[in-house]
Amino acid sequence: MSQRYAIFSAHYAPHTGGIEQFTECLAHELVREGHLVDVVTSQVAGLAPKEEPVEGLLVWRLPSRNLLDGRLPLARRNAGFRAMMAELAKVHHDGVLVNARYYDLSLEGVRFARKQGIPVVLLDHSSAPIGFGVPGLDSVVHLYERERTRRIRRYDPAFYGVSLASVEWLRSMGISARGVIHNAVDAEGFRTSSSGRDYRTELGLAPGMAIVSFVGRLVAGKGADVLLEIARRMPQEVCAFLVAGDGPQYQELANKAPSSYHLLGRLNKPDVSALLSQSDVFCFPSTYPEGLPTTLLEAAAWGVPIVSTNAGGAREIMPDDSYGVVLEEATPEGFRNAIEGLLSNRDQALEQGRAARANVEHEFSWRHTAHALLEAWSREH
Repeated sequence: MSQRYAIFSAHYAPHTGGIEQFTECLAHELVREGHLVDVVTSQVAGLAPKEEPVEGLLVWRLPSRNLLDGRLPLARRNAGFRAMMAELAKVHHDGVLVNARYYDLSLEGVRFARKQGIPVVLLDHSSAPIGFGVPGLDSVVHLYERERTRRIRRYDPAFYGVSLASVEWLRSMGISARGVIHNAVDAEGFRTSSSGRDYRTELGLAPGMAIVSFVGRLVAGKGADVLLEIARRMPQEVCAFLVAGDGPQYQELANKAPSSYHLLGRLNKPDVSALLSQSDVFCFPSTYPEGLPTTLLEAAAWGVPIVSTNAGGAREIMPDDSYGVVLEEATPEGFRNAIEGLLSNRDQALEQGRAARANVEHEFSWRHTAHALLEAWSREH
């Protein structure tokens, strides 16, 4: 039977990021299964306050102030905001999902659900305090996160984690999560979406040169700077490091990059898929408070051998060494050794990639995630 659900997410397409992609893919999966979905998000300049990208999916963009280059939107609780929330309240919903615990819109989502008497699930997407790599700013952001969490807990939402690491992080704050609702990937769809872009030819790479790839925002903690140090320590004729992403570190990385380190800028999904299809190793030296990184899921979808920190749900994608290499620290020397190990034993590396691919295809589909959420809402009725 068709039901209608609301998903509160501070960010949404065209803004790019893991939570935005999670919200969009999950909403589309719920629509494919015959449900109606309202995505409630922040207003972005130039976009309509309300739009229907596909039949059954309606996006509501609430007035907002977008701080820190859009990374921290705050609601403008003006007449337009109140009018949209009142209009939304007239629509019957069977469940509300609030994505992430620390946004202003997250608080609005749990308030809305409790006021309407609707089952509400709050899905946490982190595994450590949020931050921006700036000590003074981060201390303020940590205070903001704790205060926002305290206020959200007053409404007693059903907390879930996007990975077991998220569940453990919630437990450290005295919050007992009721389960895991995984991030996911459409593995086959992602592979078939490849643009076929030939990076080896574009960059003039020698036929025998290995490609080590990275996909992510170029911000403190994500690891592109660690990858640069790895590139400096490896013979430049052995492998090329291809970095897809944009962010505040871009120019600094460009100024320091050796000839084997190639900044590709922000790529669309088909071009990311093409990059991963040509990669010999995917490197993810992240110390960021990841939940369950989309880039790891996408690399695994292509069967690329992975070397990663124990970031977020990395150990759920790669439960042991037969699936990939997971390191506890993001040191250039440790990652260099792991990359060299994979390149020197290609057969073993490919076996690891195939195992991770099978795990992702079986356990991390959007259908699986949508059903886990539907079950969570059902338990709250």
